[in-house]
Order: sequence, then C-alpha cells, then structure tokens
Amino acid sequence: MRIALSTTKERLDTFCLLFPEHTFELIQDGNNGNDPDAVFILDQQFALIKNFISIPVFVHDVLKKIKSTQNIYRINLWPGFEANEGWEICGTLNSNAEEIITKMNRKIISSPDIPGMISARVIAMIINEAFFAIEDNVSTAAEINTAMKLGTNYPYGPLEWAEKIGHKEIHELLEVLTENNPKYKPAAMLVEKTTMS
Repeated sequence: MRIALSTTKERLDTFCLLFPEHTFELIQDGNNGNDPDAVFILDQQFALIKNFISIPVFVHDVLKKIKSTQNIYRINLWPGFEANEGWEICGTLNSNAEEIITKMNRKIISSPDIPGMISARVIAMIINEAFFAIEDNVSTAAEINTAMKLGTNYPYGPLEWAEKIGHKEIHELLEVLTENNPKYKPAAMLVEKTTMS
C-alpha cells in the first residue's frame, strides 16, 4: 500500500518503522505522491486536501479546523499516538478508508466530531493539571512524570507528553475548549512554556 504523508521527516521515519510493509513518501514541493492509496496530513497543511478527491485523506486536526466529509477524516495523531492500537477518527468511514486503517493493523475508534475528540481532550487536561500541581508546589516535574508512568502505566509522564506533543498544541486545544467551559483554562506555567517555544 502506498501512503503519502504531509509531515516532518522525523514523523515519516516513525511511520516507516511502525508500518514497514507499506510504502510512505513525503508530499513536498508540489509533489502529491506517486499515486497513493491514502494521504495523511499531519502538519496542518489543510490546503493540500483539495488535491485528493477520490482517495481517503486523514487529517490530524484536534482543533476541528476542517470538516469531515465523504473522503476526508479528522484523526488524532499527536506525536506518540501513531503507535496506539486504535486510532480515533471522526466521521463515517467509507470502505476504502476502513480498508486503509485495517491494512495498517489499527482499530478504528469512532469519535464525536468535536474539538479535542476524546483522547486529546483527556490528555490535554492531564497535562494541564500537572502544570497546576507544579504551580501549587505539590511535586516536581520529574516526580509527577514518574508517578503517572508507574501509577497509571502511561507511556509518558504528563510533562514528557507535553514536550512530545508540543506546548503550543496543548495550549491551543485548551483555549478552544475554554470557550465553552472555563475548567479547561490553561495553567499559567503552560502559557509561559508556549510563549517560550
């Protein structure tokens, strides 16, 4: 199976390691790939969507900047999430899209078409609470990371996750969620980290 990716070289390498039985190539400099079976847009290059009208297009978009349609699907593939057994996807997948995900040995987790979907919303809140805990002198970053990895069997501690995903991405999602509910208000330390990056 041929898959075109709009992403960084680092994330391309991750996909190649996770799915060695498939062929991946970067979409760059006007090249839309060599007749791909599917496209994954992981870097917010939403304008590329119009170049693919007859194949499944999976767009990493936890903020809900685009709308899921008959061949375009919002997916949560924050860094580290591509290794998950199940992938959270919005919209009703057509048979071609289902086949792509099945061939990649991933389960489809149907998600409501809302900002944050399910897992990004939960992880963002866990990360935010970790920053609040540091601000309140509850514990150190290292202790929080260790406690969450050992106590909940998470692959990363919340502050490690923030580094991996990106403080800006976490902050942006929390700001969008805060529009409807003030409990998502980003911690001051997270806001500060965002402005530093």
